[in-house]
Amino acid sequence: MTSLSHNITFFLSLIIAFLCNTVSAKDVDAVYSIPFTNQSGLIVIEGSCNGESGYFIFDSGADAVILNSDIYNTDTLSAASTTEFQTLSGKINALSTTVSALNIGGYVFENEPAYLSSLEHLNGLAQGNLLGIIGASFFTSEIIHIDNLNKVIQLYSRDSKSRFTAGKRTITTNIEIKDDLIYVPLKIGEEEHLFMLDTGASVSMLDSRFHAKYSESFELASHSFEYVTADVEKMDSEIYQAPDVLISNLRVKEFQFGIASFTALADKTPVNFAGILSIEQLPVSELLLDIESQMLYLIL
Repeated sequence: MTSLSHNITFFLSLIIAFLCNTVSAKDVDAVYSIPFTNQSGLIVIEGSCNGESGYFIFDSGADAVILNSDIYNTDTLSAASTTEFQTLSGKINALSTTVSALNIGGYVFENEPAYLSSLEHLNGLAQGNLLGIIGASFFTSEIIHIDNLNKVIQLYSRDSKSRFTAGKRTITTNIEIKDDLIYVPLKIGEEEHLFMLDTGASVSMLDSRFHAKYSESFELASHSFEYVTADVEKMDSEIYQAPDVLISNLRVKEFQFGIASFTALADKTPVNFAGILSIEQLPVSELLLDIESQMLYLIL
């Protein structure tokens, strides 16, 4: 059973209104390792921005670098223009800027584009100075490897993949990429639907329209929970569970979901989009993303 145990869970999904530039990790034939910690069900990476030390939330549901405007402002960073972001519960505005030195897990990038937005109500989710949010698309690497056992994100070439999967039970599934966001097919009942894979969510969520259409596939669980989004402090949801879901041939029993309206994202998601899939709820020890080949490897 994959239960929602947090009293207050966290959900981030930021979709920028246009495609942003990506940052290439250099020499991806080597293996780059970025340590992380799990805090409030999220992947948190230590780093710094323009000399200010703190932490970034690693969010595969974000396709840009978002800086906390409660730390950085137009007095410390020059702002060029206002950009509109789409989130779960509506739109927020952010100021575009350029960061002279961005350090993520020990790797330094210079003169990188970023966006300023208030993250004040998320500060308590990271045990330290919350600098911002960073998306998976920031790292252009053939393989992005999230190792939950050793608490490290590794970046390396496709040729190195066998070194990390040899002798391990691995399940493979196709994924779909749209606007740098990753969608995983889940089979619920007799049909397959796409869920956005989100490292910035500590709970999986069903689109309320999808739930209404396929309500017979879910049963109401006995408790509810509160969650926060990037722009709203707290929202409430009931918890529903599916008897089982299938990701390729990985069967997960009694998988639980919250319910939320994704109407605001309708024109930015695939037609068969059904919700958000949190990696926190997957019974896997490691996860490998091959963006170019659009493959996901789950190591049990």
